[in-house]
Amino acid sequence: GLDKILCGLRGGQLICLASRPGLGKSAWAGNIATQLGYIRDIPVGVFSLEMQEDELNSRMLASISEVNLQAFVSKEYGPARRKEAMKSLAMNMPKLAKSPIYIESRTDTTINRIRAEARRMIRNHNVGLLIVDYLQLVGGSGNRNGNRVTEVGQISRGLKSMAMELDIPVIALAQLNRQVENDGNRA
Repeated sequence: GLDKILCGLRGGQLICLASRPGLGKSAWAGNIATQLGYIRDIPVGVFSLEMQEDELNSRMLASISEVNLQAFVSKEYGPARRKEAMKSLAMNMPKLAKSPIYIESRTDTTINRIRAEARRMIRNHNVGLLIVDYLQLVGGSGNRNGNRVTEVGQISRGLKSMAMELDIPVIALAQLNRQVENDGNRA
């Protein structure tokens, strides 16, 4: 359905998904990555500035295995359901490990580092989509002048420029400020 609305993902596009914390932006991006990489065998590059690679892999594995990761980890599953979940995870793990999903998880990533790594991913793996999780954690040029809003704008322009230069779609996740919830003038 989303492909139909967006007319697919096209080179040069910057798609920004923004919402408040905890509403599933990273899960959605992980589902896009697994849909393309695991199911369609299309190489995907993921820049995660919030989660480590093993956490992302665990989430993707649980998703494709149809296992509730939270229930599995917290041992809410009974013995029979746990055994069934283990079997599904074990069955899907080798294929996910071989899937062309390339994760770069660094908390100190800048737009220039993302651009350089994206070029390398395209050259070495023919990556067809880049995902950046999430926008506000990307470091800028260092020329902030005390204004983070301006710097985030520069980072957004840098991602759009990169998408156009590399002719690849880029999905950037962004976190909205919870302060809007306290605004009495919302419609």
